[in-house]
Amino acid sequence: MSPGRRHGSTPAVTPNANLGLQVAGMMKVGTALKILTAALSDYGPTSEEGQGILKALTSLSKLAKPGSVSPAGEANQLQKAQLQNAQNSSLMAATKQGMNQQQAGGPGGAPPAPASPPQGTM
Repeated sequence: MSPGRRHGSTPAVTPNANLGLQVAGMMKVGTALKILTAALSDYGPTSEEGQGILKALTSLSKLAKPGSVSPAGEANQLQKAQLQNAQNSSLMAATKQGMNQQQAGGPGGAPPAPASPPQGTM
């Protein structure tokens, strides 16, 4: 082993974060800030809930500065969230329907017993 090189040292090149994912994350945080700001006006800044929202806003505002999300970017994020919510709702409905059918003895339960052939005719 050469001097200056130690076994188990870190590589000279470290992986970089994907900038596209970072921008997408910042847009999501920016959209969340707008939603939380709207919720704060509903609760009021002096309520217990409003105080919690203010703390969250203070923390999150360090990640995405005001104005960092364009109106189009915000609309895209909200549309994605609505689509994901709709997909989750339909999956939950299908799961619930399947559970109800099993409880009622519908598909997914035990198969019906086979019919016996008529006897004594030969």
